[in-house]
Amino acid sequence: MSSETPENERQHLAGELILAQEGFKQTAAVSAEVTGDRAQALSPLQAYLLTLHSESSRRTMYSYLNQFAKIISKGVNTADTLPWQHLRKQHVDYLIDVYAKTAPGDLCGLVGGSLSDADREDPLSISDLPATAGGTKARPRLTERPKTRSPRTVKTLLAAVKGVMRCAFEKEMITAHQFMSIQAVKAPRGFKETSYRPLDDDAAMALMRVCVSDATATGARDAALFTVMMGSGLRRAEASGLFLSDYHREAGQLKVIGKGNKERTVDLTEPQRVHLDHWIVQYRGLEPGPLFNRIIWTGGKGPKHVQHDRALSGNGVYYILQHRRKQAGIPMVAPHDLRRTFAKNLLKINASLTQLRQLMGHENITTTADYLRHDREELRDLVEKLPTQGRQQLSNHDEPDR
Repeated sequence: MSSETPENERQHLAGELILAQEGFKQTAAVSAEVTGDRAQALSPLQAYLLTLHSESSRRTMYSYLNQFAKIISKGVNTADTLPWQHLRKQHVDYLIDVYAKTAPGDLCGLVGGSLSDADREDPLSISDLPATAGGTKARPRLTERPKTRSPRTVKTLLAAVKGVMRCAFEKEMITAHQFMSIQAVKAPRGFKETSYRPLDDDAAMALMRVCVSDATATGARDAALFTVMMGSGLRRAEASGLFLSDYHREAGQLKVIGKGNKERTVDLTEPQRVHLDHWIVQYRGLEPGPLFNRIIWTGGKGPKHVQHDRALSGNGVYYILQHRRKQAGIPMVAPHDLRRTFAKNLLKINASLTQLRQLMGHENITTTADYLRHDREELRDLVEKLPTQGRQQLSNHDEPDR
């Protein structure tokens, strides 16, 4: 029998999960099966994060839950210290109302200010929530439409909160009524147009050109990385998670592990294979390990060293793309835009929705439908092709009175 107290056991598990204020990183203990007394020692937050399949999902949901905790507790608690068992439906209703009406980046305004002694003793007090959330003040005069959060963002946050409360219910920390009332909270309806920035042919060529013109290990790696992401529609987590053993050169294929630990095989074109072979043969070598490695300088203008045991992170892919797109003179581009570029090019050659779903690695075809969008330039050109009879008739008349 373990001599550790429940509190020490809980702290030990928290250390394994590395759910710290400044972020966290996945350890071997996260992917290990937790059962028995060790599972019971987990907090509802930790138990919920263990149900997520990837480190990026855990990181995202932890960030959402941290924002929730700070808003609800007026800045007193974080996701790790919030007493989740005391959460009520009123708290969640308050969150949905306030969070949905707050512009991204304005979180500090919701958690700032001085706290009374009563607030510090009971950071989850709900006595003032209706007045703060519902409000009876006169509607302010607006000169422009206020910025608000996307309904999808609010829905994601609500799903995370419900997930934590489900784990609290399974641990018998809350009542069935408390659990069911929170599960019944509905997210706001609506749709907010998101940015859609697939690269056109000129931008894609410019991005590849700056990588190829860099006759170093970083240039070869970046060219291979971007041609795989644009040419096969890989997410940045999928690209950074590739190993050398996943590349089957003779077959011209890559084995990719996608969301939910779903495996798929992607076929590579000849240009993709050329860039990959150049990176591997000239710089990376055949040592086992990640396919796309970190590269460090040895000092001054000396050679660059490939770290065969260190893979690029998802954030690393993002920063490399920002560096290269600035060199190429391309406007803002995110790693997922390379995936959108892949989908756009497939639609140009009349790929079916079913084919697109399989190549993109989607489980649900409705997710694939989100990629069936045209960029703004294409829509503008389409509108310009409308019959112009009305415009001609207007031009034949005097300018209308203002």
